[in-house]
Amino acid sequence: DAARIDRVIRAFNPWPVAETTLHGEPVKLWRSRCAAGAVATAPPGTVLGLEDDALAVCGGSGVVQVLELQRAGRNCVSAREFLNAERGAAAPLVFR
Repeated sequence: DAARIDRVIRAFNPWPVAETTLHGEPVKLWRSRCAAGAVATAPPGTVLGLEDDALAVCGGSGVVQVLELQRAGRNCVSAREFLNAERGAAAPLVFR
């Protein structure tokens, strides 16, 4: 669920860093928070969009708000910067 995912991200910072994949590429998750009272409306891993400068991602139950993340070989960026870089992607954003 979303609360567990948020705890894993916080527990693994600064090392070993929580990771997931996006379009088959590794993505490190540096900072997050749990969206209070939010209900997941899509399959787990689906990016719902930007909420309060956080990337809202469906968990098994609830929504995780990812604040900072990092693609392989790149610098850590805010959720807004990450989403701006992904705007041209043809496929929907789904973390696995």
